[in-house]
Amino acid sequence: MELEKEKSFIPIQEEVGEVGIVKREIKGAIKVYISTISVGLGFFEIYTAYFGILDPLIQACVFASFLLSIGFIIYPFSKNRVWGKWFIFDITLTMIALSILLYIIIFQDSLLLNFGYFTLSQVYIGYVLVFLFLELGRRSMGPALPIITCLFLFYGLAGRIMPGIFKHGGINIKYLSNFLSTTTSGIWGFPIAVTVKYIYLFIIFGIVSVASGCGEALIKVASSAVGKSVGGPAKIAVVASGFFGSISGSAVANVVGTGSFTIPMMKKLGFKASFAGAVEAVASTGGVIMPPVMGGVAFIMAEMMDVSYFDVVKAAIIPAILYYVSIFFQVHFRAKKIGLKGLDPSEVTNLFDILKKDWYLFLPLVVLIYFMIFRRASPALSCFWALIATFILFMTRGEKEKRLTFRKLIDCFESAANVAIGLLAASAMAGMISCIIVLTGIAFRLSSVILDIAQGRIIIVLILTAITSIILGMGVTATVTYIICAILTVPILVQIGVLPMAANMFILYFAIISYITPPVALAAYAAAGLANANMFETGWTAFKLGIAGFIVPFMLIFSPTLIMVGHPLRIIISFVSACIGILMLALSIEGFFLTRLNLIERILFFIGALCLIDERYITSVIGFTILLLVYLEQRVAFHKIGNT
Repeated sequence: MELEKEKSFIPIQEEVGEVGIVKREIKGAIKVYISTISVGLGFFEIYTAYFGILDPLIQACVFASFLLSIGFIIYPFSKNRVWGKWFIFDITLTMIALSILLYIIIFQDSLLLNFGYFTLSQVYIGYVLVFLFLELGRRSMGPALPIITCLFLFYGLAGRIMPGIFKHGGINIKYLSNFLSTTTSGIWGFPIAVTVKYIYLFIIFGIVSVASGCGEALIKVASSAVGKSVGGPAKIAVVASGFFGSISGSAVANVVGTGSFTIPMMKKLGFKASFAGAVEAVASTGGVIMPPVMGGVAFIMAEMMDVSYFDVVKAAIIPAILYYVSIFFQVHFRAKKIGLKGLDPSEVTNLFDILKKDWYLFLPLVVLIYFMIFRRASPALSCFWALIATFILFMTRGEKEKRLTFRKLIDCFESAANVAIGLLAASAMAGMISCIIVLTGIAFRLSSVILDIAQGRIIIVLILTAITSIILGMGVTATVTYIICAILTVPILVQIGVLPMAANMFILYFAIISYITPPVALAAYAAAGLANANMFETGWTAFKLGIAGFIVPFMLIFSPTLIMVGHPLRIIISFVSACIGILMLALSIEGFFLTRLNLIERILFFIGALCLIDERYITSVIGFTILLLVYLEQRVAFHKIGNT
């Protein structure tokens, strides 16, 4: 399969809010300025990855200084207020932001030592800094997260007038302003720290790798592996999006990057436009749970749980496989049901030919995995060596027109900075929300309420926790949703006896599932635009295709062996059993096995799938018995159709 060479494969879309976000058309001296800042930030992060980061507060402020110096310039106030006096207003905001950050950097020691004894000017600095990050978030991501953050801030200040369990003593506004802006527990807290240390480096790595042809090569490999099978293009989307999404970490960027190739192929083969868009959306969303990178969430989870990155990756492998196996099965049986074939052999490149020609494209990934998994190096240092390998290989090898030139490298740094602007704002707002949760103690009160409602029934606790995560995740980045929900709800799950790793994985799955859950299914709507399909039809189809995303988290709670806890033999048995359960779930949803399934057969398959969630012997026997009985019934029906 030859991909169109003129298409760009640099994912420059932001994590959330891509649709409808306005950007200035930058030219001339302003373009040079933004390029210079973007390159400077890139090399600053690469330098500190190898030589060690600065003091956490200074590192975060320097990182923010680079991005705030271009953020308000790139993203105008609104589409009707781009130039003229509004551009001057944005320049003013930029200068104010840089002045405040410079003040914090210079007086960092005295601010920390004298915390609690603050001047009126420091209080006003806090007010302005909170406003700047809220406004930057509104411009670069849309209004959802800034509104949620404002509600949390209001709750923190107005605790005395809150009803019932939400009532608390209230936080002094001057104290809160100083706490948020000059300590490492508010704006400069955990979310920004992880972004600065790890996530931004992986954004650069993903963009540089894909711009150099790695993404195109991944699609070719996926095409070679599954392109000729039933429903081949849809399976290509599943495989390629899983690979690409783990690196990019953005569901919507993943949709744009791989969907521009896979969605037209699926439509050409005969899939409905809405189904083609839904397949790409669901496969792209799963990239956040797919090792080794997991879109940066793996690093956040490791930091929050105080475990190694390797422990997180090990726990995430089987659940991610189950998620993609479910999509794969549904695509296969949908294609069988409507009589679709795969790609013509002439459209598929031989795997050996791909590796012979483009083997070097995968070396940076090998370097990354080697340092992270086998050398157990820090994520930052691993990414540093992977980037060095990328720069050396892609500047010296391959076709001349595909080499990573200095101009392309600048474009990559600009794209990374564009992504990071929204990420910076999201991380700052997540820090504010986390601060309010801790200072008000709402997490403990919410825990008691959910436990009272559940009356000790674990399934009720899980359902309420899942609903909370989905609602908080609507229109908000997966990383921010995970952080908030991990603080709010993970303690509840641990309190009822759930393993901490299983609890965090449970939260993560429901944090990402909002990308394909109407009414705010951002990944599905982005895919619908590429497929020229109805947005809501695509959203509901994606919801159905991604049903495993709702089932797998429960499997992790009831079968801890699926997160690699227990004897290896039990882990293998649980994995096989879970795969069969996922198969039955896919059959139930698609309504086709050897022939079309009737309503009773679909219900039986669904019951069997639920039985295999629980790893107890009796439920497994029931699940396997249902599969055998329906299979025999299908064999009889299939032969009858063949004889007629």
